[in-house]
Amino acid sequence: MTSKIFQEYNLKLSEEIIAKVKDAADIVDVIGETVNLRRRGQNYLGLCPFHNEKTPSFTVSANKGIYKCFGCGKGGNVFTFLTDKFGMSFIEAIESLAAKYHVELPKDEQGITPKDSKRSQIYDALEKTEALYNSLLKNKDGKIAYDYFKGRGFDDELIEKFRLGYSPDDWNFITKTLSSSGISIDILEEAGVVIKSDKGNYFDRFRSRAIFPIHDFMGRVIGFGGRSLTDDKNSAKYINSPQTLVYDKSKVLFGIYEAKNSIRNKQYSILTEGYADVISLHAAGFTNSIASSGTSLTQDQLRELKRFAPKLYIAYDGDSAGQEAAERAGEMALQFNFEVFIVKIAEDDDPDSIIQKYGAEKFEQLIHSAIDFFDFKITRLKSGFKSESAGEITAAVREMTKITASIPDEMKHDFYIRKISESFNLTFSQVELLYKEKEQIRKKTRADESNRNEQNQAVKKATETIIDQNESQLLSIDDIFYEEKLVLSYALLGLNEFSDLMEHFEIGTETFATDVAKLIFKVIQDNSTNDDILGTIINSEYVPNEYKDIIITISIKDEVGSENWELKFGRTEFKANMKKVITDCLMKLEKRKVDESLIQVMNLMKKEPEEIEHLKRFQQLKEQAMKLNNSLMGIPN
Repeated sequence: MTSKIFQEYNLKLSEEIIAKVKDAADIVDVIGETVNLRRRGQNYLGLCPFHNEKTPSFTVSANKGIYKCFGCGKGGNVFTFLTDKFGMSFIEAIESLAAKYHVELPKDEQGITPKDSKRSQIYDALEKTEALYNSLLKNKDGKIAYDYFKGRGFDDELIEKFRLGYSPDDWNFITKTLSSSGISIDILEEAGVVIKSDKGNYFDRFRSRAIFPIHDFMGRVIGFGGRSLTDDKNSAKYINSPQTLVYDKSKVLFGIYEAKNSIRNKQYSILTEGYADVISLHAAGFTNSIASSGTSLTQDQLRELKRFAPKLYIAYDGDSAGQEAAERAGEMALQFNFEVFIVKIAEDDDPDSIIQKYGAEKFEQLIHSAIDFFDFKITRLKSGFKSESAGEITAAVREMTKITASIPDEMKHDFYIRKISESFNLTFSQVELLYKEKEQIRKKTRADESNRNEQNQAVKKATETIIDQNESQLLSIDDIFYEEKLVLSYALLGLNEFSDLMEHFEIGTETFATDVAKLIFKVIQDNSTNDDILGTIINSEYVPNEYKDIIITISIKDEVGSENWELKFGRTEFKANMKKVITDCLMKLEKRKVDESLIQVMNLMKKEPEEIEHLKRFQQLKEQAMKLNNSLMGIPN
């Protein structure tokens, strides 16, 4: 059924349109933008983007268009991935995918595709602002910015790739231009492109600046950086968009949209400090370069970057501030299991100036001669020694062992302990002693965190219940028999399969042995309005998430025609054998019911041995059980 959200925003999106967008969207492509997926059988496997894990447990089924993490339990389809991962509303997810895969959405009476929320309106305002700034480069007003970009070595192709622009020396350019085009001044303020004064007047945030648009990984503009083009010493060299509903600088890497494919292909990224560094490196062929978006590197940024490649080259400015920042960034990156290298840049240089003065070949040499972060850190510690006293060495070794203990991959720890001992002329056992102090603290901290998480999960599991009319029940997939899962997963394949079960096998809720399976079948039955039964359930606001989790797990893990079946028989043969598979499942379920009834009758016979009806019922059930056994073994009755 179509969500009530659509009615709320006057969007007449039919199930047909939703299905059209879902069919057009490649779930592996969409999720692959943020998760490094590897094919395994008919599915894809990767590290879950919703929680930290070392062993991949996040599964994507291209055939069914769904995903499921067997670590944290998150699951859904291409729409729920965007809503859960990026905080989009359902309609925003549809709009985003429709734009990406060129699916036309219905229009209203004025011929306009209606927008959903404030977030959508902000994206629209930012897109129009970017287009205006970019267009100004092509006229005489923008020549000052165009010349600036050209002077940095940015050709027209690169300017278009990054959608660079110019904000004129006008207090009301954006305010007047976009307000007159129908975008409310409140939305422009929320988007961060205009500012409201204390007197209630509005004026442009960016004036007389070279504009660097900031895009998210999907290519949507979410903010801007502006470099001053005047000699005004009272004006900041760079200003950036403020925190908004769509822009959080602590989570965004400048250039990630332009660099993501290159990072995946090269399996390493080059991290810089500034916008110009990134674009200069792209111009020189280093298209896997990104920057930390006008802020110190954060854990969220590293977490996002780790999805694309495991190796990181830090190319910060060569001055003392840049090297200190590189040191902090490297230590943090090791905690995310990156292989970290420091690109050594001269004190008065940065990546941009190196490209401008010496060209791409010089920077390529710097990449090849980059220093392992451990060696870089040890060298910096030693450079601070005044006398190489026992106290200085011990403090340095303690710091290095603390860093070692923070690395998730414990297989690397012995290697680094050995490196520390050789660097400071100590024995392995001496360093190991200090390492064990830090390791015990680390393990205790992790154990405390784990205990807290387990306690939280226990409380959550105990309190999360499914409310069904007048009763509350805890649901678990473990309560469903394997045969029930096979039948349910076949029912989820589509309307034809579901109808086949209902008509050919006369299946109903009474067919199933467990209460949970009966509830799940009822959900499937209620949502069998079109061929995409699974998608209808996932998109429905009326089906509780707990039901959805079980249904997704059944479909992706215990799916009929699983990869083991396909490897053994092939999908076509499964279809041909469907009747036998379902028939066997139904006989086994009937056998389970008969066995359970036998146990109940035997208990009654113990309590009431003189009751002859119990004996008759027992004999009937034994005969029924024998016939079912014979049928399952292929023995004629």
